[in-house]
Amino acid sequence: MHSRIFSHLKYFHKPSMTLKAVVCSFIVTCLTMPSISAAEPSIVGVWLGTQVEVVGGDNAGITQVTNPRFLMYTAGGHYMLNFELRDREPGNSDRAIADANRGYSSWGGTYMLDGTDIIYIRRISNNPTLMLPENQRAVRQLRAVTDTMLETYTTNDEGVTTIFRYRRIE
Repeated sequence: MHSRIFSHLKYFHKPSMTLKAVVCSFIVTCLTMPSISAAEPSIVGVWLGTQVEVVGGDNAGITQVTNPRFLMYTAGGHYMLNFELRDREPGNSDRAIADANRGYSSWGGTYMLDGTDIIYIRRISNNPTLMLPENQRAVRQLRAVTDTMLETYTTNDEGVTTIFRYRRIE
């Protein structure tokens, strides 16, 4: 192998010194460059909601998420979203339990990524109207994803954009 390389060096003396330097630096760079095998960050995992930002409309601003908001994506294309919209009131009465459940939402199903679109098909929900055929398909746009952070957003017909921010917990 080495003899073949050295046999081709007899042609190396003819090009200019500048070309030799460029070729040598290219070879050294190729030999020392780390391989590009690291995968891009994935949405697969368990995410905890941290902020909701509304851009435009009457309720513009950033809200810190204080109630649990979990978003889970599997590698097999399934997702689940669980969240509470308001704080639970203490108490064990039937009324307190019913009030707590009114503020709880959960749905799940399958998802697929199409460019920056995350297309959700709702298969299950604790709110039956969200399972109706006309309500099954929902689309959010992927705004950003790193190993520790996920941002998605949606814009309604009035041009109000809602950005959902999450941090990875698993």
